[in-house]
Amino acid sequence: MKKIKDMGMRNHWSKRSEVTFAQAVAIFLLCFSSFATLDEQPPYLRIEAPALLEPVSNQMHLVWDLHERFSEEPAIREAGLKAIRANQIFKAGTFFFGFGLPNVYLAKVDENGDVFKVDAKSVRRQEMKIVDTHGKVQSGILLVPTNLDQEVIATIEKIAKKYEGSMDWTCVRSNCAILGEAGFTVNDKPISEYYMPHSLLQDILRYGLRFNNQVVTFDLVKTTGTPLQEYLAAIKSAVLKTPIRHAWRSADTEEAQALRVAEAKRMQALNEQLLHKYSVDDVKEDSAATKQQVFDLELSQTSDLGALLRRLWGAHGLYRIKLPEGFSIDEFLPAKLVAFPQENPSWATWFKKKVIFAPSVVSWIHSHMAAAYKPCRQVGEQFLCDLLPVYDNQGLKNRFNMVITGEHIILAKLEVGNATVDWTLGKHAVVSGYSQDVRFAGELRKEERVLPDGSTTSYIVIDGNSGTYRPDRDQLLAAVNMISALFPHLDIVGEENLVEG
Repeated sequence: MKKIKDMGMRNHWSKRSEVTFAQAVAIFLLCFSSFATLDEQPPYLRIEAPALLEPVSNQMHLVWDLHERFSEEPAIREAGLKAIRANQIFKAGTFFFGFGLPNVYLAKVDENGDVFKVDAKSVRRQEMKIVDTHGKVQSGILLVPTNLDQEVIATIEKIAKKYEGSMDWTCVRSNCAILGEAGFTVNDKPISEYYMPHSLLQDILRYGLRFNNQVVTFDLVKTTGTPLQEYLAAIKSAVLKTPIRHAWRSADTEEAQALRVAEAKRMQALNEQLLHKYSVDDVKEDSAATKQQVFDLELSQTSDLGALLRRLWGAHGLYRIKLPEGFSIDEFLPAKLVAFPQENPSWATWFKKKVIFAPSVVSWIHSHMAAAYKPCRQVGEQFLCDLLPVYDNQGLKNRFNMVITGEHIILAKLEVGNATVDWTLGKHAVVSGYSQDVRFAGELRKEERVLPDGSTTSYIVIDGNSGTYRPDRDQLLAAVNMISALFPHLDIVGEENLVEG
């Protein structure tokens, strides 16, 4: 098998000599389709937050990750706990549901920037009360509802006040009793039936949250560096260690508290700098108003068996971007590619086609790897670019296999964990599921270049490296033109890395 290495091919669709008349017309029409002004950042955040895609059980979730943009402080009164200042992260009026290690709480930043939370204790050892936390709450995973109106939030606050003075066996039950009376359910059962934090968070992530039988959409904001799947396990561990934590509290000293106070002040000073550096108030208004193509992003869901297997060799999630309605892919990539098209294949290719990646085998793998797709959110081109990690040329990491069909662009990360499993599950035949409508297959990666002023800019590299579908140079150029048409504000580069022979 021969490969033509990088020959520096840079094919932009804006080069008129490389774009056909039909493609130019398609591009022109695209500009008048579903372009819109899109908020890439959540409107309730005071800090710009990068987005990550993280696996939990059988799903992939989009997470707004603040742990590198805002530092956790040590809790003063209790050793081992971490806190954050919610009023420095969230704008006034933000209501959220916090999952610490292991404390659970409802909280809101009021119009004055004060933070009030439901303060409940486990084992019925103290009456529940609503307290002004002076901004501080326990760090962890914060669920921010995005489609609840102020009337619903006011109802929750009213019920919470009614429950002041009550006691329950867990802080989860105290908070869930409030939400349950308000009308919230999880997996068709009242949320008030939950007592343990890990089972509550796990079920919300898997089945979602409902209010009066209507779906509640929510964002996940992470203030800890622990991945979601590991965080669920950490919550369970923290629950089991509750007696130990209470013993630590009894053995705490004034000297230890003084050290935590000093560390908290140091973190506060650092966070003031970070808040100034990443404040959304510093985002240029003209960049926020840029009109761009809007895409529906969908994330794969595994079967139950797939969820178990991904714990062994990592999450091989598929990211599916729906092509805009009315977009004519036939103007760019009219031909449908066939897997393993060689008339006289080598024995290795024959073995892959007939045995390792036989249609029945691929169908079984795909049914567990991507049993379904779940809508994530509408995204713009810059958001999609930001989701891609920067290519590590030294370790050859952060590459994606890409398949373009008549309706979707599908991406699969190549380096996840075990090299053999990565090679198998990242194969283009597996990614496509032997779709009969494959128009292009290759690799995609994001690289950065340094500008003369010292800043960096990103660009996307696409090649035709697919031993399964074997696109030719013209198809690679057409794919570059098509991606450039869809993402006109991104720098798209073609690299002539084609499989021959």
